[in-house]
Amino acid sequence: MLSNSKALKLYRDYKSQIKTDLVKTNIVNSLKCLFSKTEQVIILMEDIIRTKNTYTAQILLRSLIEHFLIGFYVFLRVRIDKTDDVGDEYYDFYQNSEYLKQETYSIQIENIQNRLSEKIDATRLKQKFPHLNNLEQKDLESYHFEGNKFANLKNIGKFLIENGDFEPKLQPITTKLVDLIDLYNYLSSYVHGGPFAEHELLEMNKSEIEEFERKTIDWADVLSSISVNILFLSMTYEKPEIYSPLFSQTYKK
Repeated sequence: MLSNSKALKLYRDYKSQIKTDLVKTNIVNSLKCLFSKTEQVIILMEDIIRTKNTYTAQILLRSLIEHFLIGFYVFLRVRIDKTDDVGDEYYDFYQNSEYLKQETYSIQIENIQNRLSEKIDATRLKQKFPHLNNLEQKDLESYHFEGNKFANLKNIGKFLIENGDFEPKLQPITTKLVDLIDLYNYLSSYVHGGPFAEHELLEMNKSEIEEFERKTIDWADVLSSISVNILFLSMTYEKPEIYSPLFSQTYKK
């Protein structure tokens, strides 16, 4: 990959055009998702560089990795399926799954307050939320099953590793996937307030913390560049006359 500054400059120069062009394709939802993931990765990278708190930077990096992996998954699914199915699944099944999990959790909190124990299924959700009157149990199960394709990063990691060779132009990226997924797992303690993260930072001296911070920024920098590469490559398959030269400028073997 070339320097991140090169990739980001081109992304910012063509950002408005990408937003205009993607809605004219046959994979609107997939490209909309991929564009959103690229934007979030870049924003998180900038936040990581700005923050003065090492712990906060690790939380931001884990979120950045999650956005990156979902974006890469969407890209590969489009290349393999040659349809907009993955984008439809993201904005339909995954979105509804998230919403229904939130509503389920709110009932669980109420039950804790009221010292109740009950099974929360589609029938119970409809009792609590009348606007869900058309929801059937099979719908609930289908939303969560399909939604887990995005929510479960183990599934995404497995898919990416098994199918990474499908796109030869991204071979240098796929070689980093195992390390990236391992890093995602490693950073779990920082997100969930675990003792490992607490002890790790307390035991580091100043030079070790500085090296730790440097590696964090390096990962954020590399992943933001790769996200732009993937977005440009996706747009290349739709509008090669515009985006093929951009991809060539931000990518090298």
